[in-house]
Amino acid sequence: MESGVTGAVFGRSALWADRPALIDFGEGRAVSHETLAATVRRAATGLVRRGTRPGQTAAVCTDGVSGHLTAVFAIVAAGGVALPLGVPDPAELLAHDVRLMFTGESRAAEAVSAAEASRVRQVVSFGGGPGREHGATEFEVLLGLDPLPLPVAAARDPAVVAEEGELSHDGFTEAMALLDGHVSLDEHDVVLVDWPPSGSADLAVLGGLAFAKGAVLVTGGGRELGVTVAAVVECGKRGLRRI
Repeated sequence: MESGVTGAVFGRSALWADRPALIDFGEGRAVSHETLAATVRRAATGLVRRGTRPGQTAAVCTDGVSGHLTAVFAIVAAGGVALPLGVPDPAELLAHDVRLMFTGESRAAEAVSAAEASRVRQVVSFGGGPGREHGATEFEVLLGLDPLPLPVAAARDPAVVAEEGELSHDGFTEAMALLDGHVSLDEHDVVLVDWPPSGSADLAVLGGLAFAKGAVLVTGGGRELGVTVAAVVECGKRGLRRI
């Protein structure tokens, strides 16, 4: 049985099987609960195969919600500690002794440049071509490696270190529960996310809660899908409310 954040977020994914978990209109893709869970586990296996060790910090600086969430949960499932970043800052990478960073299509050149100015050894990019052109490894490469058992997380092991501070596996699941007390998500909800990826853990916590409850998370559009909860930026501040 999966432990920690991975178990809390994806432990019941088979209940919703082929129902959509994440619809990204910006990238033109939809992923089911079961497929998302499998992708995260396969990517975590790829990370372990390529040298990720328990407790190692890996940065996430992507240009889309889908890549951000996939990267954060893959790092955590591999036993690592996810460090979300708004920009790939070499000083932050050095401060956390980061050796691995996830990035996206429009951030690839910037991420590789930051890696060269720090101790980062691997840059993994979503979006194929542009990342490869700058020397990054394509995300799909992680998915093709042979499976192996993933690390078992302890409750107090760190899972995410963000601008709010460090969240252990227990701390992350407690943050999900606290958020659920505010919005009470269930499998009938459609959650619109307009929050851009940043150095905060809030996007990962909201995504984790949505996946754990069998809800659908939509980004890059989708207001016509019967949105019930909206995560938007208003007057420069992030807000979350039922519609």
